[in-house]
Amino acid sequence: MQINLRGTTALPPRLDALLAGMRVTERQQLVALGAAASCAADEHRLARWITGVYNARWLRLAMCLDCETVEVRDVTRELIPTVSPSVNSPDELLGWYSGSRVNGRTHL
Repeated sequence: MQINLRGTTALPPRLDALLAGMRVTERQQLVALGAAASCAADEHRLARWITGVYNARWLRLAMCLDCETVEVRDVTRELIPTVSPSVNSPDELLGWYSGSRVNGRTHL
């Protein structure tokens, strides 16, 4: 599944491709502890990880402190309030990348 960034290209299928095309403006050092039972129930302990620009949109990535699943949100209107209302709503969820090393952090 791919989710479009309204009027721009879709998120890449792999996290490494997103990071390669992103201009990172903020990065937090996080240490994953390994998958927890709560992760299997989609109850992730997310922490802000990376903020940056991808395809003219400000994105915020949050990583699960246990299984390394990554949530991607468009925060363009939050960071630049004068952006047109036609742009994604503040803090809109765009998608997830799996934390599974076997899957290579693919877009879900």
